[in-house]
Order: sequence, then C-alpha cells, then structure tokens
Amino acid sequence: MSAADARAAIRALRVGAAPVNHAALLSVGQEAVQGVFDRTLARLAAAEPTNPILVEGPWGSGKSQTLALARALARERAIAAATVTFNARTVPLSHPNRLYPVLAQTIEVGGATGLRSVVRNCLNDPILNGRLASFANERADAFGAALRDLHGANSRGDKLLLGRSGAWSILLGVDLTIRDDQGRKLAAVGRLGALAALMRACGHGGLVVLGDELESLGQLWSSASRASAYNAMGSLLGVPSILWVFGAAGNFERMVAYDLDQGMRSSWRVKDAGRSFFGQWCAGDFRRLSPPLLGRDEAERLALAVAALYEVGYGLKDAGDGLEVVIAAWVDDPARNPRRLARGLVEMLDGARDMPSLRDQSSAS
Repeated sequence: MSAADARAAIRALRVGAAPVNHAALLSVGQEAVQGVFDRTLARLAAAEPTNPILVEGPWGSGKSQTLALARALARERAIAAATVTFNARTVPLSHPNRLYPVLAQTIEVGGATGLRSVVRNCLNDPILNGRLASFANERADAFGAALRDLHGANSRGDKLLLGRSGAWSILLGVDLTIRDDQGRKLAAVGRLGALAALMRACGHGGLVVLGDELESLGQLWSSASRASAYNAMGSLLGVPSILWVFGAAGNFERMVAYDLDQGMRSSWRVKDAGRSFFGQWCAGDFRRLSPPLLGRDEAERLALAVAALYEVGYGLKDAGDGLEVVIAAWVDDPARNPRRLARGLVEMLDGARDMPSLRDQSSAS
C-alpha cells in the first residue's frame, strides 16, 4: 500500500464515504456478510442463477461500506462491477435508459474503469481480442455492430477511427438519453444484457451492479411513475449474468408495501415485468442483509485499522490515548453508527498530526 493510496482512503473517510480499495480492512464484523457475497459471486462466475441482494439499514449504518465490500470482492475475483446511486431526477428507477450510461461509465474490471477503457483493454489483449471478436460476430444487434466496427479499426491500426468512432455512442449509451421514450427504455435493458454477456464472454464472470439509495422510489410521487419503476426493475432483474446488490433504507420496503396494499400489482399500468418484480419480492427471493451492529470490540478493531491507514499515509505513529477517547465517546452515544466513528477517528488523528506544528509555532513565538 502506498502513502498516496492510504491518503485517498483517509480523504474518503473524512467525508463519510467508503473506500473500495480498503473495504476488507475496514469492514469489521462483516464476516457473515462477506460469506454471503463470496458464495453468490462464485455462483455468478459459474453462470448459475443468483438472487438479488438487498442491504438494508438507516443512514450511517454501514450500507455503503457493505456495498464497497461487495465491489472489492468482485474486483478480487476479476468480475466486472459497476455502481449507480439512484435518485428521482437524474437516475430514477423508472428509466433504464438513464441507468445504462452510468453503468457504462463506472464499470471496472482488470484495472480499467469505464467501458471505453475496458473495451480497449480487450482489444489490446491477444486472447481477449479473439473472444470479443467471436462475441461481436454472433450478435445481430447494434451492440455487436459497434464492437465489430471497433475491432476492425483496431485490426487495421486505425487509431483515429478507433478513438472517434460513432460506435462508442452505442456502447456508452449516449443515444439512449436523447429522449425518455419506451423504445429507449427497452433498448437500454437489452444493451445492459449485451454488456453483461460481453463481460462473461471475455472471462470476467458477468456483471455485478451495485445500486445504492433504492429508497428513492419514494421520490416518485405518482403511482404511474412507481408502476414504471416496478416494470423497469422486473425487466432488469430478469437480465442474465448480472448480480444485483442494492442498498436501501426502510422507506423502500414501506413504499412497496403501500403500493401492494393499494392493489398496484393488479393495476393495468403494471406489466408482466412489474408483476415479476412483485412476485419475487413477495416470495422472498431478495436476499436481505443488514450491516452488523458494532460493539466496543468491533469499534477497537476499526480504530486500529484507521490508525494503520493513517500511519501509512501521514506517518503518524502515536496518537496517545486519542483512539480510546473517541471510542469511549462513541460507545456512550445513543446515536452511534460506523460512519460517525470513522469520521471521529480521522478528525482525532488529523488533530494529533497538527499538534506538533502548533507546538513548534508556539515555541518559535
């Protein structure tokens, strides 16, 4: 681990984010959750069916850290993963055509981030190049045609065409965002299926999609918008070679329960795909997980992990009794959660690092 890498992780913790590169180190008390992810990822890599996973909990309970752990485990197994944070304005659950471009932008595998870089890596690798060509030649859709165009340009050494080809707009989903019509929504679902199939064909085990803030369903105020969201979710959950891992506060479950009580499952607005979602939900097909509640022992383990990161990044070897002071205050706080603990630890370490320079200034004056 480099100092720059450790500092990047500390910067993420300062703002309450979950650093993926050190998710295993910081995911204290998550052994059971990690076991679920390990087994499910093994099924995905073996092309076996997987049930969607729903990570539930209130703000600050560790949902983001759990999603980061899932992404880190996928990275260890060289399985492609992409992330999205749902919201009602820019990436609503009811619009797969807005979801796909975000996934194309955030997908990572083999050290590459973004679909443009992932595809270029495949084109530049002799083995993956052949797999990509075979996959593209078997498809009669726009996704396959775009891959064939790029493969041809790469084979001819046409770097200008490879960089500026209109094929990228198809692969990256630029065309899907022109309008929010039903045709583009359906096209986005099909294109996501093509992307997952490409990842499997290239030996990347399929695709893990990590979708946070599923509770934004409640921001879709009209029943018609939520019906569209259920239709979209049912279609997306039916795409092969994808493991869906969602993060959600309790508002999501309450909204689904409300709509079921209102008879939405039998509404004319809910299509077969939406009924499929409701069927999976009511049958308990979602694997529901909760981040563990941390006690003093887990808090001490997290404190040692954060202190170790801080030492690598900033060279601070001794924070005195600061760690114990932060832990004691956190344990006595009825509103405690892992996010507040991590931020409190970093703030204390920041203060301890600044103290010598302050003392030097005092002595100099």
